[in-house]
Amino acid sequence: MQCGLARVIREAITSRQAAHWRISSPENTAKPPNGLSRYGPAIRTKVVACAHMGLIVEAQEALARAMELQPELTIAAFRSYAITNFPLELLAVFIDGLRKAGMREG
Repeated sequence: MQCGLARVIREAITSRQAAHWRISSPENTAKPPNGLSRYGPAIRTKVVACAHMGLIVEAQEALARAMELQPELTIAAFRSYAITNFPLELLAVFIDGLRKAGMREG
């Protein structure tokens, strides 16, 4: 699963214009399905994808939501969790994106 996420993020980075249209589209204002607005991994993935696409405002908004759900989250805390669950390449992508969005190092 994590390798699939890495591919999705990599593809999102290379298709910046299409992703920007989908994220900022007026049609994309509905609430996420099935409670995803409270699902930390999905929110963190949005933070990372937006940050890598240069959508810093959107990344920071998603990061603020992630921090509401998990106020103790820092780069160090994420790294210690993810080091055993993510391939190193994906971990590096996530940490870089979280930093770009402004997450605390901790």
